[in-house]
This record gives sequence, C-alpha cells and structure tokens, in this order.
Amino acid sequence: SACGTYTWVANSNTVYTTSGFKSYVDGCVTHYLNLTITPLTSDTVSASACGSYTWVANNNTVYTTSGFKFYLDGCVIHYLNLTITPGAYLHAKAILAGPYNSITGLMNDSLRVLNQIPLSEPYSLPPFNYVAISEANGESLNPSVLLVSGPDAIVDWVFVELRGTSNPANVVANKRALIQRDGDVVSVDGISPVHFSTVPGGAYYVSIKHRNHLGVMTSAALNFSGCVTTNIDFTTSTVYVNPAINNPPRKLIGSVYTLWSADANGNKNVKYNGLNNDKDNVLFAIGVSHPNNSLEPVYRIEDLNMDGKIRYNNSNNDRIVILDNVGSSTPNKIISQHTPN
Repeated sequence: SACGTYTWVANSNTVYTTSGFKSYVDGCVTHYLNLTITPLTSDTVSASACGSYTWVANNNTVYTTSGFKFYLDGCVIHYLNLTITPGAYLHAKAILAGPYNSITGLMNDSLRVLNQIPLSEPYSLPPFNYVAISEANGESLNPSVLLVSGPDAIVDWVFVELRGTSNPANVVANKRALIQRDGDVVSVDGISPVHFSTVPGGAYYVSIKHRNHLGVMTSAALNFSGCVTTNIDFTTSTVYVNPAINNPPRKLIGSVYTLWSADANGNKNVKYNGLNNDKDNVLFAIGVSHPNNSLEPVYRIEDLNMDGKIRYNNSNNDRIVILDNVGSSTPNKIISQHTPN
C-alpha cells in the first residue's frame, strides 16, 4: 500500500497510481503485486505569531520564520501558512537633566517650540556619525508629531541600543527614537513603543544615549518576548555601574534620576577645566572674542540646557550647566559615562 503513487523497484522501477493486481514475468516466474493506492489529501491552516510559533500538531515544532510549513501524517499532508512578526518592543522612560524642570516634573520643549528639532534623525550625521546596526538609520517624522504640546510634546531625538548578554559592550541593534517631556521614549510616530524589527526575542541590555548627555544602561539584561512590550524606567531603576568610575552614573535631581547633561564635545564625559573641556566648545561656538554673544535659535550640541540658545555668559548660559554638574567648588572634577562605548 502507498499514498498517491507506488514504485515497484523489482519491475524496472515501474510507477503505479492506481490500486489492483499488477504483474510481470521474469523467465518462468510471474510476480504479482496486490497494490492499494490511497490518494494523497491535504489541509491548510493559517497562523500568525510574534517572535516564534509552536505547531502543536507537528510534535510541538517551533518556527521562527514565516512561510509554508508542512508534515506528512499517513496519506494526509498538513500545511501551515505561517506569518511571524520578528522583533522586540521597548517602552523606556528617561529624563535629560539639561532641559529638566524639577518644579513641573517635566523637561522643557523649547527646541520644539522654536521649530529647531530636525525632521530626520541627527545621529547618523556629523559630529556623531553613529553606525546603524541591524536597523536602518535615517528615520524621519511627520511634522504633525511636533504639533503636540503638553507632557507628550517631543523634546528631542534619542539613541536606543540593545546589547548582548555575554558582553554588554556588544551592540546588537540600535534605533533612533524620540523623547517626550514626561520622559517616555517613543517611535517616530510620537506615540508607539520603540520596535526593533530584526532581532529575535531574548534577553538584552538596554542603553539610552543623547547627543549632549551621558548615556545609561540597564544593570541587567531585560527579557523581550514577541510582541509583548518590555518596560524600563531609567528615572527609578538601577543602572549599570562601572566600578572604575567614581561619579554616579546618573544625576539625582530631587527624587528623579536623570542623564548627566553638558557633554558639549561628545567625548562621553563632562569637564569644566583642562584639556578637551566642554566650556571651550560653548565659547568657540559663539566666538572667543565675543563671550557675551547669544547664538539663537539653534539645534547644536553646545546648547547644553536645550533652550535653543548658546550662551557663554549672562542669564541661562550653558557654561554654568557644566559647572553645576562638576561642582563650583570642584571645577577640575570630571564626570564620566558608565555605559561601555
């Protein structure tokens, strides 16, 4: 008996598709075959899943890619039309110290009000030149996203990374996203969680960076499972600490942990005096011979309080942001980023 067809090897590999007695003569011997052909049938089911799908009927086989899957059960072929949505969904919260207002509990959105936030992400361009990993760079947003006001108003672009568990210095995927006044890190639509579309579910360290703030990273890997959104609040949760660095990884303002501000030259530390200090970059931006000038409106790394102006002297100047961080009594102190690379 066979399904669909039967090949009688002894009879010169003759193929039969119908049941009945078959025969052939070999010298003085007649060989008979009592053959039962059962037609092949099939059935198809469709399914969709996030990250992976377990086909219980097929011995609990786990699939992580889309497409047609099948298995044979007797004379029945079972097909599975499977759609897998890969990726990891992240809802993160962080506060940038530069624009943070401890009275309102929100960051100021001066750059948005002044129409200075670029519609395309800035991190792939100089002076940052961050290399895209696993996700395409060049994200852009609809101008309508910047019309939202209140706690969900956009403050700026941020840089989000997923890092490997065996070596947190190894970035496996990065994404450019937006941060709201209340600290929510969202996709370019201004609302949704950040979606890493290419990485499989699993455990990853998460880091948040900003163009003139020091980055932070989770103290442990977080679990990402299919389309379930993983949450991390960098304003309250513990973060990665480099034991070789003396300063804390975040700045505590009241009861809120914030990202250190005032990295005006993008070298991952905050420095008021000495070689490669940050206040010189503020002065160079407005002109060494005109320290009382104000450069506005701008979207630049030297705008440390993110009010759309660069000032070295006078009210709301950016130099004082650096000094406030290191301490007016310890102007030679250096604040370094704990996050690897």
